[in-house]
Amino acid sequence: MNESTDRRLTVEAGPAGFEAWIRPDGEGTAWQKLAAKQWRCEPQDCEKRLEDAVYDTPELFDENRVTVLLRPEYTQLIPAELADDADEIMSRFDLSKGKETFCDKIPGIDDYLLAYTLPSGMNGFLHRCFATEDFRHALTPLLGRLAPSARSEGGEILWADLHGQNVDTVAFADGSLRLAASRSFREPEDAAYALLSAWRGLGFDARKGEIRVSGDEQTRRAVVPVLRRFVSYVSVAVVPTRVKEICRAGVSLASALS
Repeated sequence: MNESTDRRLTVEAGPAGFEAWIRPDGEGTAWQKLAAKQWRCEPQDCEKRLEDAVYDTPELFDENRVTVLLRPEYTQLIPAELADDADEIMSRFDLSKGKETFCDKIPGIDDYLLAYTLPSGMNGFLHRCFATEDFRHALTPLLGRLAPSARSEGGEILWADLHGQNVDTVAFADGSLRLAASRSFREPEDAAYALLSAWRGLGFDARKGEIRVSGDEQTRRAVVPVLRRFVSYVSVAVVPTRVKEICRAGVSLASALS
């Protein structure tokens, strides 16, 4: 990775697709989408789909400062002391074969790790293509942005960010991280009931806690009314632009949030 260039490239990749965004002229200029591919296939075919998507976009190999965001199908929050058991833990959530398990640290939160699975070969291919140390789970910027405000607000808050056919879910109770997960869904109603299941599993109070929903407007319009039938406080929120900027900028998350 060329640290001297102002060109910023963010790649988001996972078992269901690939996106690439570039900011060719440095700070203060608009981001441009270079590529977007989606697919449904068996885990053993994902690496080939990703290879084709990457090699069909030669601009990815120009001189850029690169951030790679990993978008797995399954993510679980696990205690840091259980890192050695991550394979066994993830096998309970992801029953498909041909996957590798990874654990990422969460900036500013030492007690937990993000455990997730990716199709075998996918992570290795991305590391071979992009000479950068800035690989992170796609939930990391959201967690980094929400944790300080959750600590100051207190109470029970579940944040759901909808994008495509995925929902990122982050929950805090009195400033303590209780949940960080990413799930795929087929219909908006599936996302709504998955969020309600997470809410009940956390033991949050339907009369006092709050669900904040951000992301794709059309999906959000279908999800929010379902949630409001069961939880008193459901609000429409916006993921701060600064989070998206951090996602795509390739800068230090800690310094960007300071």
